Amino acid sequence: MAVNGSTTSSRATKPSAIPLSAVFIWIGLATVSWDRLGNLTVGTYNLRLPLVTFAIGFILSVCDYYILNRTAPKTKPAMPLLMTFVALTMAIVALTGINWIASFQNTAAYVLSSFIPFLAVYLFVRVSGRLEECLTAFIIGAVVAALYGVYQLVAFYTGLPQGIPYESVGGGLGRISAFNYESGYFGYFIILAIAAVYARARLTAREPSKLLLLFLAGALVLANTRASIFTIPLLVVFMFAGGRVSARVVRWLPALLALSVLGLLISAMIPGLYDQMFLRMSTVFDPTEPTSNAPRLARLAEAARVIQGSPWVGVGPGNFAEAAGAIGIQSSGEFADNKYIANNIWYQAMLDGGAFLLALESALVVSAVHQLYRKSLPTARALMAGWLSVFTVSSLITSYYFDTKLWVILAMALAAARQAQQEKIHNADGAGRSESPSSSPYQGSRP
Repeated sequence: MAVNGSTTSSRATKPSAIPLSAVFIWIGLATVSWDRLGNLTVGTYNLRLPLVTFAIGFILSVCDYYILNRTAPKTKPAMPLLMTFVALTMAIVALTGINWIASFQNTAAYVLSSFIPFLAVYLFVRVSGRLEECLTAFIIGAVVAALYGVYQLVAFYTGLPQGIPYESVGGGLGRISAFNYESGYFGYFIILAIAAVYARARLTAREPSKLLLLFLAGALVLANTRASIFTIPLLVVFMFAGGRVSARVVRWLPALLALSVLGLLISAMIPGLYDQMFLRMSTVFDPTEPTSNAPRLARLAEAARVIQGSPWVGVGPGNFAEAAGAIGIQSSGEFADNKYIANNIWYQAMLDGGAFLLALESALVVSAVHQLYRKSLPTARALMAGWLSVFTVSSLITSYYFDTKLWVILAMALAAARQAQQEKIHNADGAGRSESPSSSPYQGSRP
């Protein structure tokens, strides 16, 4: 298969033909937020469309590698090795759990929703070099979700059919969940999409679209999720720390002023809007807040008692509810075993696999940050800025470790890092020289 000549830009060399695996990978990335659309309930589990397409895309990417005799993607083994250890630890602990069938089912669900999408996206980008198209597919999915979310909010206030109903309110105001389970998850998704917009701009050496970023930021505000109070500042810090912040502020000043004026107009049209918003913000650290804070703290207290009984190996994935009942804890809600969670990544790790699983999951996070969050890797750094901001906040208030969106972003960041490192090697060998088939990372005979 013909391959383009070498390039000094940040864009990878790509084959001219589009492999079949691309269709499934791009559909998966565009629909990655579809929790309540295109899904199928299997028992107490939610089989989502992107999980199916990523699984097919992974199989096709593996076949593509072997059939076309591509060079195997070379990468540091730390992250894949840690992922394997995490899955094996949960599987081993499942054998000692209260309900080993539930544990194996949850372990399989974790792998299908996180590791398989990660491997599918990473292998596809490394074999095909189509990182820009993957970022675009992710961004398109966010735009479609945001557009639907805006309609969902309008329908909430006007009585129009919402399609996917979402009646939740925050501070007396409507909220946006779009295709996600709830508004908080939608907010995290939009944060990751904003990071993807910046990553694509750095990959292609172009300015990010101000209109697109403002639209996504507006949808994030309309989502009315308190987590955004923390994720937005973190995103800004992680994205621009150490850079020429003053120059960026000057370029964005007109857009920021326009957004401020729009905010004033909206406040004039909706009396009491800002009073409600500030009241909602004031409840963030209120432990008695009944809709979110109090139930989460009650669940954490339950988790802590269960962990004390088995701190080293936990009780096994999916066994939290049964283990809590076994020691006399009255459930704080009626949920299926796989939906009864700690709402905290670190507590959840201790429940699922004890201190051993907690250490492995922590090591995987540290490895990702160490490898990918570097100034010399601008595309990967932009993606990791979004990943870090979402992970930092969500780790404290959700059991979000195995969420598909985080893992596909991590896969694209790792692929971008490897791509940048290989281009440095190629440029050092001789700028402007065409790559020989044997030296290309996307083509060549398999040993």
